[in-house]
Amino acid sequence: LIESGLQNIVSPAGAAGPWQIMKGTALDHGLEVTSEIDERYHMVKATAVACEYLNEAHNRFNNWTLAAASYNMGMTGTAKRLSEQRVNSYYDLRLNSETGRYVYRLAALKHIHEHLEDYGYVYHKSAGYSLPVFDTITVNSSVPSWVDWSIEHHTTYKALRLYNPWLRASKLSNISNNTYQILVAKES
Repeated sequence: LIESGLQNIVSPAGAAGPWQIMKGTALDHGLEVTSEIDERYHMVKATAVACEYLNEAHNRFNNWTLAAASYNMGMTGTAKRLSEQRVNSYYDLRLNSETGRYVYRLAALKHIHEHLEDYGYVYHKSAGYSLPVFDTITVNSSVPSWVDWSIEHHTTYKALRLYNPWLRASKLSNISNNTYQILVAKES
C-alpha cells in the first residue's frame, strides 16, 4: 500500500501487485506465479499473504515496527541488521533510507486513518461508489483465448482483465488442470 498506492505495479526489486510481494514470498505462501498467472495481483489472495507475512514477522520480532520494516527489507535482512548492529529496537537501527521512509509513511498513514476528521476527511458510506456485482465462473481447463472466452461469457476482454488482473497472458495453458475462480460483472 505504501509502495504501490494499491496499484498493480512492479518495483525495481521485483515486488509485484498492490501489496508488493516478492516472488519467493508469494511461492512460499502458496501463490501461483507464472507467465500466465500471477496471484500477487489477486487482491484477495495477495491480501491474505500480506497479512500472513506481517503476522509471521510480528511473531519473529515480537514488535510491529520491526515487522513493518521487514515487510520492506525482508525478515532475513531485518534480522541481519539487528544482529550486526547489536540492537533490539527498530529505533536504534541505522537502515537504508527506503526502509526508514517506508516505516514512517506507514505510521503517518495509520495516524491519518485513525483521525480522518482532524485532517478534513469526512467519509459517508452513502457517498461511496457503487461496486459491480459479480458472477464467479470456475475454470479448470486451458483457455486458448481469453478474448473468445470473454465473448462467450458476455463480457469484454478489457473487463475480464480489469476484474482479474492476476491473469497475465491472453491465454491459459493450465497443464496442471488447476482451478481458477474468474470474476465477471453481472449484466445490469
